[in-house]
Amino acid sequence: MAAEGVLTISEGMAKFQERVSRSVFLDDVAPSVTLATIITALGQFGKVLNARMLDCPLSPKLGPKRALVEMATQREAERAIKEIQEHPFIMMKGILRPVIARAAEASLYPERPSKIRKTLPDNGDRKNADIGRKPTFCWVNRGDPDWDFVCKQKQLAKKHVMECQYLMQELKKEEEKLSKEQEERAASFLDKFALVDACLRDKIVKQLVEVSD
Repeated sequence: MAAEGVLTISEGMAKFQERVSRSVFLDDVAPSVTLATIITALGQFGKVLNARMLDCPLSPKLGPKRALVEMATQREAERAIKEIQEHPFIMMKGILRPVIARAAEASLYPERPSKIRKTLPDNGDRKNADIGRKPTFCWVNRGDPDWDFVCKQKQLAKKHVMECQYLMQELKKEEEKLSKEQEERAASFLDKFALVDACLRDKIVKQLVEVSD
């Protein structure tokens, strides 16, 4: 029997999986979108309990944003995912923005519990808390059998970083261009609506109908 304040491995995993089941993962979010905007946008599908921004794994500074949004119930999360997948645009700051939504996965949470790790209280004894395999590493020096292989991997990694930076810069330019075009289009629609409203208010439309008759 577990001591008071301590979750067993199965209880901790079950509680975490329930949390994941009612969470929504948003990908390809425009860099200009803030966390508050995402909470407001997802709030139309239900109650948002928690939300966090995730860095783009390719380029944290230039890449599109990603977000994890925890809803109150699994049904609300499924509804949000379904609606966004059917209409892959969401209202952000009064403008429709493209976004990708899918069910959250446990691998997206850095604090996810391990199946071989005990869940202890903050003031508990952490001795033997980590059980099982642990990653190991070692330095590779010149003359080692793997030296040439490691050098090639290092150069390849640098090449991939440069390619990712270039792609992210181009993506950012496209996002900024799309955002500007949408803002201009929204301003144009607003001017048209204001003109129609002014015509109705000044009874210009009624006068035109009388003249045409």
